[in-house]
Amino acid sequence: MAFFESLKALRIHDINSQYQLWQTLIEDKTAIVEICEQSNLARHGNLKINPDYPQQCWFCYCLLFAKACDNNYKALIQVLSTGFVQHYLPILLPKTKPISELVQLQKQLQQRLKEKYPDKVLVKESFKTMNEKGVCFSLLLKRANQKPVEFLSLDGKRLKTVRLEAYRLAVKLINKK
Repeated sequence: MAFFESLKALRIHDINSQYQLWQTLIEDKTAIVEICEQSNLARHGNLKINPDYPQQCWFCYCLLFAKACDNNYKALIQVLSTGFVQHYLPILLPKTKPISELVQLQKQLQQRLKEKYPDKVLVKESFKTMNEKGVCFSLLLKRANQKPVEFLSLDGKRLKTVRLEAYRLAVKLINKK
C-alpha cells in the first residue's frame, strides 16, 4: 500500500501508470535486488545467488519493511517506501523539456492555417528595430508561388514580448475567421 501512496504523493494518480511502475520497480525485482545488494541486506540475509535470488531479495526487503512498521521506525519506513520510489522514478520517467508558450502558439497557428487553406501556408517572421521606440514585428503568410502577405504587425519595446503577443493575436484572429 505504501508504494501506491508514494506514487499519489508524487501526483501519479493514473491507475495504468501506477500499474506500469509497479511492474517495472517491484515485479521485475531488478531495483529490489540492487537495493538489497547496495545496502548489504542480501549479505545480512545470507542470500546466495541462484535462480530464486531476486525473490529472496524481495522477501528480505518485505521483512525489513514489516519490521520497520512493527517497531514504528518512521524514517526507515519513509526510505523504504517513498524514498525508494523517488530514487528510481527519475530513471524511469526522465524529465521532458516543457514546451514554451511561443512554440505552442506557433504550432496552433500552423494547425489552424492547415485547416483553413487546402494548400500549404508558411508563416514567416520579420522585424525592424526602431531607434527609441523599440521594434516592429510582423507575421507574414506565404502560399506556394505567391509573395508573402503581411498578416499582422505590432510595435513594442522588446522583440521577445512583441513576438509572443503577435502569435497570441494571430491565433485569436485566425480562430475568428
